[in-house]
Amino acid sequence: MEAIRSGLLSSKRLRTLLPHLAVGLLLSASGCGGEPEPTGIFGEWQWISSVGGLTGKDVLTPAIVGAQRTLSFTRDSMFVQCDADQCSVPTKFILRQERSWLDAQQHLILTVRRRLYLAAPDTGFVVLVNRYRVSEVSGTLRIDQERPDGYVETYYRK
Repeated sequence: MEAIRSGLLSSKRLRTLLPHLAVGLLLSASGCGGEPEPTGIFGEWQWISSVGGLTGKDVLTPAIVGAQRTLSFTRDSMFVQCDADQCSVPTKFILRQERSWLDAQQHLILTVRRRLYLAAPDTGFVVLVNRYRVSEVSGTLRIDQERPDGYVETYYRK
């Protein structure tokens, strides 16, 4: 206010600044402008099926492969995948709008970087980056693997 009284801000300069300040205040008040909050994905998901693969026609289900799979997403952005009785090491996930590698369009993209530990006698680990286009989050979760021969995986909320 002192700057206005002392004449440091002209009325012309003020007219150009006010719209920008108003938009900034609206965005910060509404929660927009940052990363989208992945509210619908939190919780545990049970695998229903995977369709796709090299031919695009492969169908995998728990009955066909003889194992269950669950995905778990926590509010602190941690991800765990359990196949049969074996669970992955908890790792961070990222969920945000990004450009797809497949169609160059904006999609909600789930990125999970997991460490795959090498068996003895090797030591260390390899980092696997898995990207998925999230196409549905409600009572079911539908994620499309971001690769040409990927699968569309469907899960229901536990």
